[in-house]
Amino acid sequence: TTWLADIAPVFEAQMTCCRLGHPAGLPCDREQLVVCMLGLYFDLLVRSKQDMMSEGAHEVKAIFDAQKDRIFPKTFHYARKDQPAIMDKELFGDLVQRMERYVAQSHDDDIVRLRTSSHSRESQFSAQKLVIHVPNAAP
Repeated sequence: TTWLADIAPVFEAQMTCCRLGHPAGLPCDREQLVVCMLGLYFDLLVRSKQDMMSEGAHEVKAIFDAQKDRIFPKTFHYARKDQPAIMDKELFGDLVQRMERYVAQSHDDDIVRLRTSSHSRESQFSAQKLVIHVPNAAP
């Protein structure tokens, strides 16, 4: 395996917030990474569909495909130092599968328009909480 395959399952790492016990019920860093990971995977899916992948992108997509359950866990354990119970919280849920169906069923023009609009708004999102919306066309 390559070093990239070894580090790709980032959600298996011990996050600082988890080590500190999520003081005051703060969100887990894992939740903050969901948007970035979905964006990266969406870009790989689109490039693959449009046959526009570099050699490196092919390698990354192959790693993602081989370790999908580890890279995009449906849930995670959330523990707080001030509470004895450990909660299972949704992380990716079914978003990855829905996004894959959406890209597979979409026309290239729709995907190019979506990618272009999301890149042009990238700076607007830096300080805002993002809500991930995968259209219902991909149930």
